[in-house]
Amino acid sequence: MSEGQCFNATHVANPVRVNVSVICNVGEQDENGSLNVVTEDGYWHLLSAAMISRHVPVIGDYIVIQERDGYKYVNPKEVFESKYSVIGEKNV
Repeated sequence: MSEGQCFNATHVANPVRVNVSVICNVGEQDENGSLNVVTEDGYWHLLSAAMISRHVPVIGDYIVIQERDGYKYVNPKEVFESKYSVIGEKNV
């Protein structure tokens, strides 16, 4: 997210508020181990080798960006959906 863009948090994992996008396309890892993914909102994300060292994303996983500091990471679908809820919805 570049400076000046408005952040619109869509989910919360107390106390962390985040914005998420579902990965809909995963490219091939390059010679440096980086990986390009496309999210459902049409944005390309270049994920460094360090960023995907513990989990290589697949279609359906999430790109997560924290509201507070803009920190970006990948969450597997199952992990994300068990940890986060949509802002305004109660966890069941």
